[in-house]
Amino acid sequence: MTIVCATHFSDSSFAAVKAAAALAQVKHESLYLVSVVPPRPLAVASEHELSDALRLEARALTADGITTTTEVLHGTLERTVRKFCEDKAASLLVAGDSDHTIASLVAGPMHAFKDGVELPLLVVRDARPFERWARGVEPLKVMLALDHTWSSSVARDWMTRLAAYGAIDLVATFVWWPPDEDLRRGTAPSPESDGHFTMAAVVRREIESALAPLPANVTHRVRLEMGVDHIAATLLVVANAEQVDLLVLGSHTLQGPLARLRSVSNGVLADAPMSVACIPTHGTAPMAPFATTSLGADAVR
Repeated sequence: MTIVCATHFSDSSFAAVKAAAALAQVKHESLYLVSVVPPRPLAVASEHELSDALRLEARALTADGITTTTEVLHGTLERTVRKFCEDKAASLLVAGDSDHTIASLVAGPMHAFKDGVELPLLVVRDARPFERWARGVEPLKVMLALDHTWSSSVARDWMTRLAAYGAIDLVATFVWWPPDEDLRRGTAPSPESDGHFTMAAVVRREIESALAPLPANVTHRVRLEMGVDHIAATLLVVANAEQVDLLVLGSHTLQGPLARLRSVSNGVLADAPMSVACIPTHGTAPMAPFATTSLGADAVR
């Protein structure tokens, strides 16, 4: 297995390198540190300077027993990194938070990676939880955003891969709306008199069943949040309340600035204070999709 970490030598990139190195060390995986020279650089270091900077970062990691290789790439960011990841059969792309001040309407580097590189993207905002987790000091606190879709099921399946690095304390969060659930099932409207407790119990059982195949080192619980709009904002409220280290959700490519603006995963990437993992569908079949609707993690609301 191979991990690729894209760096531009900022503080956020250093955090990404630390987290990528911690993961690579756990499973003795190969780690590639890459930096991209754009087609028309305005003010960037020379390739020689970039190579020296990459080698300096790699030297410390190699001293810790991590197999690290460096490479300077040329071209459009997402296309160049995508081809590199494909050539190296990478299993994970790690990057720092370079989009946090960019509006959701604008496709920044992390959005470009999410939509243009067909493998899981881990955007690191704090390396310390990953380092403690990799050392076995404490479980990684993860929130998994679930709905009734294919992409959500693929994200659920990815938790098994993540658990290979260590124990996980998982809260599976489902933002739901009773009329939508009734429509999906073709049932009569749920009685408001019981606070929709009956439907909530059904939804909870479905999610518990969907989480059953997860490894034994993943302790999990289900959290239901009622809501119909602003799904990304609702997810972030829950993630903040739960004080998670990582928010995981499925994603699929949406074209155009308005679609990007209204994408749940783009909204989470833009505003989440914690690290985020976006798991692409790209034709991957989930082990067991637990339901289907026309709405997904990136559904336009």
